[in-house]
Amino acid sequence: MSDLSASTGFSTSPSFKASTIARHATNYGYRVTRARPMRLWLDGVEACVAVAGYAGVLMTAGLWILPGSVVTASVLGIKIGLSLSFGLTGLSLLQVAARGLHREVQVDRKRSQIRLVWRNRKDETRLANVIGFDEIGSLFLRRSAMSGGRTRLFVRITSLKTPVELCSGSEHEMQGLWNAMNVNLHAPTGTQSVVPTPFGSARVGRAYPAAEPVGKAV
Repeated sequence: MSDLSASTGFSTSPSFKASTIARHATNYGYRVTRARPMRLWLDGVEACVAVAGYAGVLMTAGLWILPGSVVTASVLGIKIGLSLSFGLTGLSLLQVAARGLHREVQVDRKRSQIRLVWRNRKDETRLANVIGFDEIGSLFLRRSAMSGGRTRLFVRITSLKTPVELCSGSEHEMQGLWNAMNVNLHAPTGTQSVVPTPFGSARVGRAYPAAEPVGKAV
């Protein structure tokens, strides 16, 4: 199959700061993530979400165990309500932080599939969805009506009415990625057939090699 950088429309020399997505070469193909500045920002947000989650859990415990806590019939209902609110919110935030905020696309040319994965700041990954090449009806771009807005890449799955968004970025980079993925989808295969799995949260791996900007050869 053709390499990602060959005849795909990716710029050969963009500045790293100008990139909105980054390409990572892997032994199965390649994966596409947000560029490093956005990744660093999302790492900070993820850390704040984790802190807020722990705070919610601690506030729940504090309602019952702090010295001077009042447990009477008149306030019992209020404390139970607050406990459920703080506790559920805290646990939800911790779950989001554990899953991660980095959403990446893994194109597996060996198994003829696209994997959508969440990655956290510890470089642990959780599988969101697997789409077999043979399930894909088409790939298309949806451009923003606003000048300078992001262009989004979608995949239309034959068994679903609603298309699935893969990633977003600058017009030039999304056009290049669209070209590359179409090459992969229509290339002769004869590779291993893998049955797609539904949306879920199975852990699938850890860290990969360091990223390169999209326009640089890997």
